[in-house]
Amino acid sequence: MKQFEENNIFVPSSVYWQERAAINLPYLPYFSNCKGYGQYIPIWGITEQNYECVLVEVNSTVYMSEYSFRQAPKADSCFEVVVECVYDEVWSDDQESLTRWFEVDAETALFDFSINPISASEIEGAEFSENDVLSVAPQGGAGGLNTAPQSVALSIQFYQYSKRDKRLIAIDISFGKL
Repeated sequence: MKQFEENNIFVPSSVYWQERAAINLPYLPYFSNCKGYGQYIPIWGITEQNYECVLVEVNSTVYMSEYSFRQAPKADSCFEVVVECVYDEVWSDDQESLTRWFEVDAETALFDFSINPISASEIEGAEFSENDVLSVAPQGGAGGLNTAPQSVALSIQFYQYSKRDKRLIAIDISFGKL
């Protein structure tokens, strides 16, 4: 937003976005000012470097195939990773703006996650098809205008199909304590 002669002038989004339909990020969108992470939460930060995660050495990994009957996997895992964040959004009771990410209707996609790992250096120009991503959408919706959740739960489930490779199979987000 630019200010010109005491009037606010909004620059059209096409100036920034140009012809892009999406922008790829190596971090979780909407989550910022989080304890232990700062301005951004890199995806690898919560799945590989959190104290609640158990990383199994490659040689000790036991992965599952479609023929792995009566076997138990031994793979990387993270349970109940808790991250505390502070909202960055501007609050105003008379605000007439676009719906904020935590005010969306049920099953409205907030963002997409690649089902396969991709490095931060490769993600910028990557093209993804519908089959390459899973959409993240709150199942129960949100609390409504100017109602922010006190907790947000993000569940990420993956399938380890080789000693080194994983694939995202489910991702869900839910809002609590509205």
